[in-house]
Amino acid sequence: LITTNDPVKIAEDYATLQHLADGRVDLMMGRGNTGPVYPWFGKDIRQGIPMAIENYALLHKLWREDVVDWEGKFRTPLQSFTATPRPLDGVPPFVWHGSIRSPEIAEQAAYYGDGFFHNNIFWP
Repeated sequence: LITTNDPVKIAEDYATLQHLADGRVDLMMGRGNTGPVYPWFGKDIRQGIPMAIENYALLHKLWREDVVDWEGKFRTPLQSFTATPRPLDGVPPFVWHGSIRSPEIAEQAAYYGDGFFHNNIFWP
């Protein structure tokens, strides 16, 4: 889940996996919609969508910039930070955004040119 996992850890873990798999790895992620999960990580489900959007913006940046300065609402700031390892051949894993009922996540996937899948129709 992009909301309960640190984008730095996701960036480094998936870049490592990408190296081990010789580039054959995609990342499928979602924000999570089960209320009880968020408090386990000190998070508030009511902030799920803004947290997913901000955390993915950081993940995207970590894979594309060698040195990252970052300040957001949901994690500790980064100053002159380099995620290691870097994506294999400078090409980040392809990302699929999953959603059950959040049009904002579909919009995020479109904005970044990533994949999108949904498990249900969008609810009002």
